[in-house]
Amino acid sequence: MASEVELYPSSDELPHDPDPTDPYWQESIFFFWWDDASGIGAIHRIGHEPNASSPSTNCWNGVFTRDGSRFRRYERPEFDPRDRLETGLAAGPSRYTCDEAWRFRLSDPDCELDLHWSEDFVGLAHMYPKSSMGDVHADYAPQHYEAAGRVRGTARLGGTTYEVDALAYRDHSWGRREWPTLLAHRYLGGTVGPELTFCTLGWLGIDGRISQFGLIVRGGVFEYAESVDYVTYLELDGTSHRGGRVSFNMPGGEVITLEPRLIDAVLHEHGGEGGAALSAVDSICTLEYEGLQGFGNLEITNNAKNGSDRVRAVTRAVSENGLSRRDG
Repeated sequence: MASEVELYPSSDELPHDPDPTDPYWQESIFFFWWDDASGIGAIHRIGHEPNASSPSTNCWNGVFTRDGSRFRRYERPEFDPRDRLETGLAAGPSRYTCDEAWRFRLSDPDCELDLHWSEDFVGLAHMYPKSSMGDVHADYAPQHYEAAGRVRGTARLGGTTYEVDALAYRDHSWGRREWPTLLAHRYLGGTVGPELTFCTLGWLGIDGRISQFGLIVRGGVFEYAESVDYVTYLELDGTSHRGGRVSFNMPGGEVITLEPRLIDAVLHEHGGEGGAALSAVDSICTLEYEGLQGFGNLEITNNAKNGSDRVRAVTRAVSENGLSRRDG
């Protein structure tokens, strides 16, 4: 029920003071959106790791269109204290601010975005239940909220400009994050509008323990699933996918099944010595619920090598920076 879900104040939209004693302290925002009418959407992350042995920022951007245009901009520049803005975070070409309104901008010769959050369906909710996710909170996301709603603004991809009116989903987290504690996971977050927002995470930790949760929000009412069943249509590369099926087994016997269908995806790797502690595929997918059109990010990792090697091939996600075209 709603009383089980912690809600954060609007002041937590702003940056937080790092804990100088924790080398794993980080702060990040994660944001994805899809405009079905214009046929364009994207995935973004800004992360700061000021206390790491090599202090760095983290910049993920993947922008996709229904007709096959795609753009990737990933970089991990050295941490610059000036990127901790008074009202937001910056990394590389990306900038998030929350002055009078939540705003995200990206400036690149091949892609420009200027988007503002215009409507809330679900706001600033700590959706992860501590009872079922255990060490996720201690080592990966101790302070964390997610929100769903709508963004509006403009997007330019190559030589084409779009007016954006999109469904959107975002999170903001800060505190300890040990990337190598995650071996594999399945995540689906997204929305169709006020009628349904969903968030689920299945997690395989380095200790071999599997944890999961699922949360459904309908008309502002929060309800946790008793269990969640994940099916991912994994490609031969063992890394990318073409969609899947996620079933939320709700109290009382109701089953809510969502079938995300892939538009496009982006590969990002992070951390690790000689490899990548995290090799994540984030995807923009469309889906339906009771006749309503929605979207989500079916995010997966498969990290059996535990950061000792990098991904060798990826067939259904963009893995190189710049503009490109999707085949098929």
